[in-house]
Amino acid sequence: MKLLILGLVGLLGMSAQEPTQEERVMVLQRFAELCEARTPAARRDAMTQLVAGGSVTSRVLVEQLEEVALRDPVALRSVLAELRNIFVPRLIQLLQDRSPSRANLAAALLGDLGGPEAVAALRDALPGPTLDRRLTLLNALGATKDPSVRPLLAEAARDATSREVRLAALRALGALGQMEGAPLLIERLDDEDYAIRQASAQALIALGKAVLPLLRNGIEERKDRGRALSVRVASAFPGESAFALIADRVSDSAWPVRLQVVEALARREEPQAKELLRSRLDTELDPLVRSRLVRWCKVGEKSEESR
Repeated sequence: MKLLILGLVGLLGMSAQEPTQEERVMVLQRFAELCEARTPAARRDAMTQLVAGGSVTSRVLVEQLEEVALRDPVALRSVLAELRNIFVPRLIQLLQDRSPSRANLAAALLGDLGGPEAVAALRDALPGPTLDRRLTLLNALGATKDPSVRPLLAEAARDATSREVRLAALRALGALGQMEGAPLLIERLDDEDYAIRQASAQALIALGKAVLPLLRNGIEERKDRGRALSVRVASAFPGESAFALIADRVSDSAWPVRLQVVEALARREEPQAKELLRSRLDTELDPLVRSRLVRWCKVGEKSEESR
């Protein structure tokens, strides 16, 4: 509550004047104290001093944005969160900065802060003057966790002109955390492009184990690589539903899928996992899959002997 009151005081006392040199030194010194604080109490004291500076703090830190971000990005984000009402308008202005690095940093920080104003500004800035800016804006939109940006990210994930844009959009859909984006990510597990497939798998893992029912539904219709990646995604999660999806593919018609199943089962905690590996060893004909089965079965035997 004290920080909030001080922040409001700083906001009401916002001045259009440029900070004096003395104010710059003071704010940067206080920021350094925050970076160097080793106890919660010391961090609270340093933060209180910075928040009390209100507009002056925001002006100085925006002036030195790249330097303070490089020094301690966590500390900078903490200050921004406390003074977001002051910082958000300044960061929005920085989206048009002539310096690409400052504009990109402003976009990333707006993504962290989120909120309607930040989301609107990031959307308005698309597609950006360069590919690098567009990728940064897409990543920032995913970081906002705002459900309203999902259609925009889904459209970018289908961009036929730029592989980099598709990759950034897929990663952003994972960061967004909205299950409504899962069907598109699952669809991309069959993509011809290896990087697209891997980005989609990682994004599904980022969405959490709630993707498992969707992942299991329609798995038979996917290509070999899509089924193999479905197993890999499932292997990232503990629990019965994940194990069931993996176990169901143990006799898959494609050896890459079976290989992924073997690697997944070898790392599971369920007792049935080792039994499945041993039983598959009796029927597996593919030399590569069989060699992995032999290896993991021997590892399992040694592990049991050492107990």
